[in-house]
Amino acid sequence: MKKVSWPSKDVIYKGAVLILFIVVFFTVFIGGTDILLGKVMLVLNQQFGG
Repeated sequence: MKKVSWPSKDVIYKGAVLILFIVVFFTVFIGGTDILLGKVMLVLNQQFGG
């Protein structure tokens, strides 16, 4: 018997999917916010900028 027991593949897959989901979510959330703020600043700059 080996003393080291690796996690089952189901656990690894679930963990990988969860991590991937979190990374994608934060990327979209932060990136989307940056793009939205960028558009707002661009419009404000065109309206009130010299």
